[in-house]
Amino acid sequence: MLAATVLLTGCGIGTHGTSAPDSGIFPVTITRSGGVAGVHDTITVRSDGTTTVRTASRELTCHAADTVVDGLRAGAGDLTGSSAPTTPAHPDAYVVTVSTPHGSARLGDVRLAAASQAVNTLLDDLALPDDQRTVCR
Repeated sequence: MLAATVLLTGCGIGTHGTSAPDSGIFPVTITRSGGVAGVHDTITVRSDGTTTVRTASRELTCHAADTVVDGLRAGAGDLTGSSAPTTPAHPDAYVVTVSTPHGSARLGDVRLAAASQAVNTLLDDLALPDDQRTVCR
């Protein structure tokens, strides 16, 4: 039984079912870190829009709007390799990194030009109180 589990996990079929058609792009993970307070937020978006948000003060699951998922799909699909170092330019700056199973880049990277609006829209929306969010509900 253990050998079968290891074999299936190695093929990408784990205990959570089969992978989605966009398995090469999703999940997309957005990490925001830095600032004077030492913020470290993680947002994970799956191909169906299911989004998990983890911050120091909360963890929530919501459903991202199709426009955000489509923006990530269009803009993050070409990422390969690793991003630049995540050291902020100055102590109160944030570093936003977008990662896929194939690579990652900082938000200012030209490869993420098509995804930057979706990422910023999602970050702005998640900063709102839960009853005012319109992009991830």
